[in-house]
Amino acid sequence: MLTIFLSTIESPEKKQEFELLYYEYRQLMFHVAYQILNDPHKAEDAVSEAFLHIAKNFDKIAEPISKRTKNLCVIITRNASIDMFRHEKKDAMGHIDNNTESRTTFGTVIDDIPAFVDPFDVFEYEDLLEQIRKLPSIYRDALYMVSVAGYSIKDAAALLGVSNQTLRKRLQRGRSLLKGMLEHA
Repeated sequence: MLTIFLSTIESPEKKQEFELLYYEYRQLMFHVAYQILNDPHKAEDAVSEAFLHIAKNFDKIAEPISKRTKNLCVIITRNASIDMFRHEKKDAMGHIDNNTESRTTFGTVIDDIPAFVDPFDVFEYEDLLEQIRKLPSIYRDALYMVSVAGYSIKDAAALLGVSNQTLRKRLQRGRSLLKGMLEHA
């Protein structure tokens, strides 16, 4: 399987770096996928999908072994697993109501938050990170990738496997939720 992933990478140096990443994080990624799918075969498929996605976008990864890359691998694997779970659920039901599922899975979206004081001016970096960790994963991942890890919207969207517009909307909603949390903290 590794050879398939390596075939998508041009440079011999990048292939070597990808191999390091593969052996370092494959067990962790399997664990993440298995937690969601509860089936070892499906978890393997999700991990393969995640590695393929990472290989296709490997030029955007600066260091193969780092905390940032580890978090990225977890996020991509979790998204691949959730997508697989949704597709299975959709196939089983025949159709799916995306609005209902997203609200029950990821929590409700708060759109009407009054703006009094900008809470981002009051909190320290570690406090913000702690509040970001409390957000639903769909918004937490978006904010982490762009605001903490420093990826551009285009690169973060590619790594997460969503459109730029979808990522922008997640960032907007995540920031609104975060702002509300900080105002009440």
